[in-house]
Amino acid sequence: MANIRKYSKKLYLLVFLSALSLWVLVAYWYSLWPFIRTVEVIKFKMTTRGVIVKLMPSWQVKAPTLFCSFDSDKGRHYTESNKTVGNGGSDDVIMDGGVLTIEVVFGKAHWKDMSSDEFKKLVEKNEYIYCKLCQSNFSSIESREFLIKLKNKN
Repeated sequence: MANIRKYSKKLYLLVFLSALSLWVLVAYWYSLWPFIRTVEVIKFKMTTRGVIVKLMPSWQVKAPTLFCSFDSDKGRHYTESNKTVGNGGSDDVIMDGGVLTIEVVFGKAHWKDMSSDEFKKLVEKNEYIYCKLCQSNFSSIESREFLIKLKNKN
């Protein structure tokens, strides 16, 4: 009888540690930990129809896609830039070690053609561009939303 109690405690500990390990693995995979997927904006430069962003993600990004909008989580004036969808040129990604340089052109999608005047009005009206960096290989890995401050408002 004593052996059953001795082994049941070990079995309980084994099951508990296995469940805990599985939970940690799932939390890591779906990026539930707040410090795993962050992006540091090194510098940015405004163009007539978009912005060129030089950034450093906290993870090795394969096939990076940058989703940007003038409204946080609303998707209006939404654009994307990535290496897999783009045909080269303005929506291409330059990878230099862990640093990425991406040009985002607003209104480049087929359903919306934004002129430079429209873009200038949006820049004057808004203080930030909200962006998320994603890995576009169907793995659903994405960063937290980060801001690009367009101008200094006093």
